[in-house]
Amino acid sequence: MSLEKTPAIVLSLIPFRESSSIAALLTRSLGRVSAIAKGVRRSPRAALTLERGLLTELVLYTKPNRDLHTIGQISVAKYYPSIRGNLGKLALRDAAFELILKSVTAPETHIELFDFVCEFLNCLDAADSATIPLHALWRFFLGWARHLGFMLNLRRCVQCGRDAVAAEGGVLAIERGGFLCRACSGSIVAPAFVPGPTVSFLAEGELESDFRVEPLPAAAPMRLTRLFADYCRFHLEIRTELKAIDFIESVFF
Repeated sequence: MSLEKTPAIVLSLIPFRESSSIAALLTRSLGRVSAIAKGVRRSPRAALTLERGLLTELVLYTKPNRDLHTIGQISVAKYYPSIRGNLGKLALRDAAFELILKSVTAPETHIELFDFVCEFLNCLDAADSATIPLHALWRFFLGWARHLGFMLNLRRCVQCGRDAVAAEGGVLAIERGGFLCRACSGSIVAPAFVPGPTVSFLAEGELESDFRVEPLPAAAPMRLTRLFADYCRFHLEIRTELKAIDFIESVFF
């Protein structure tokens, strides 16, 4: 058995026996791991505190070739109070966590993935609670796919090569990893059409920037959310729907 101290994001918690929980963790030094936290549900005054969505500093007792490790000490680094107190932000966070849980299963170290998730949580926590920051989730979906090697081409038409998608918009060809321009798609009202200002916004790539483009039609934000989720599902070989997307629609629309 070895001891590892690492920052960790709590992705999910499952009750185990009378007083313990099994946590799915995204750690900075070990990647995605599962660990048992003994006694965390014993009482409100338990020595250990664990909750989904926390950024923690953990001491993990690990064993080679074991799927379940043991959590020793827990120190909470960030609570993300704005997310915890806002149902809409919780819905967006849980959609991101569901994508992580379904796309990363092996305990491999990916420091850039951990840092990217922390950036997303910071962005979501700082967002105006009176608005619907769906744009942050769009950028998370596409940024997550990019970090895993499936970058979406947001610049040129994947068929003719014209650099017109950001200006005119285009139809997202999920299987081809990019957009078809208006001329190549044959239709600008396809369900997979993304307006030019939205493409330009996504091409900027910074999670923390605001979505400052022309207002979208009422049905468009949710349609685009599903579209970018489908892009991730296809390229990351996720066979099931992301259940959190339905919850987002019930909360926002």
